[in-house]
Amino acid sequence: MKIYINGKFVPEEKALVSIFDRGFLYGDGAFETMRAYNGEVFKLEEHIKRLLATLRALKIKPPAEIFKSSQLLNLVLKENHLENAYLRLGVTRGKGEGGFEITKEMKPPLYIIVKPFKPYPESFYQKGVKAAIVSIRKTPSSSLNSKLKTHNFLPSILARIEAKKIGAFEGIMLDQKGHVCEGAVSNIFFVKGGILFTPSTQCDILEGITRNTVLELAKKLKIPVKEGKFKTQSLYSADECFLTNSLIEILSVKKIDSFLIGNGKPGEITKVLISTYKSLVNNLF
Repeated sequence: MKIYINGKFVPEEKALVSIFDRGFLYGDGAFETMRAYNGEVFKLEEHIKRLLATLRALKIKPPAEIFKSSQLLNLVLKENHLENAYLRLGVTRGKGEGGFEITKEMKPPLYIIVKPFKPYPESFYQKGVKAAIVSIRKTPSSSLNSKLKTHNFLPSILARIEAKKIGAFEGIMLDQKGHVCEGAVSNIFFVKGGILFTPSTQCDILEGITRNTVLELAKKLKIPVKEGKFKTQSLYSADECFLTNSLIEILSVKKIDSFLIGNGKPGEITKVLISTYKSLVNNLF
């Protein structure tokens, strides 16, 4: 694969950054993970809007190239002869001299990583996956705004490690008071009595692009939705549960910890949303 970095396409083995780059040293950068279908990036405008918001919050001046993201991403896909792909677009603060001082000389580089999209096993979607409540808590937004998608992903990495160790696909993270927030790399929804529930943006969650798409679809389908704060018991007693992100789309959860969700199979509302989401993508591309 060819990677776009510093205005050039280079083979991935030569796509190198300085050891003094602050993204490497401190996680001082922002990124977006996207999915391309048939050569087009899904929800590109929303991804770029969130990336720019993160850069503003981090006080990183966006490189001029970012405003040509659509053309650049299409070029990256064509350069690599890909139509269905995983894409990561990111920006760091740039190279420093060490220490925490930020100088005007720092030039934020933009990079684009692309890989062929490898779908998850079909059995995951037909049968659902296991999730687990993990001990790693979400960083409170008073410390680092959870709506920012930064290079600093350590809590999510540790949550994933803990989940995998006990045989779960995803780790569900709680806030400091024990309320359900989200998966390590996903948003979470559950259904009870025909109502779709999800932690609100007032919780310490990343406001996922796919999460918002699901809420839009639910509104069109006239599925009642309630956003709020929920304890783990709400998940354990749910009729249905599913995870969302740009890569998995909508993925049913059949079990959380030792609790079977509903009858242990993807529920009706989950299946309707999966079908409607796929139709949305197919109609766009």
